[in-house]
Amino acid sequence: MDQTTLLVQFALDDGRRFVEALHSQPEFDLNAAFWHYHSDLDRWTLIIATPIVDKAGAGAAYERIIATIDAMEPPFQWLKFTDVYAKSPNDPRDG
Repeated sequence: MDQTTLLVQFALDDGRRFVEALHSQPEFDLNAAFWHYHSDLDRWTLIIATPIVDKAGAGAAYERIIATIDAMEPPFQWLKFTDVYAKSPNDPRDG
């Protein structure tokens, strides 16, 4: 297995754990989560679609996202809050 494959597997594992942790929070309404590749930036972003963005603003969504990432045990191997983008489920853009 090469480094690229390992990095992708770490990202997938961390993303899955993160989405499960968000989904388990009754106060965090999660409509969708998916990885989006930005070819111009050569990076992946985990898109989180939540109505919290519409109701309380992106800042409120990021507060919960950051708190969830900080509370993860064991800590993530790869995922950082800068890899996550919170958006409204009504936003038609991919990421």
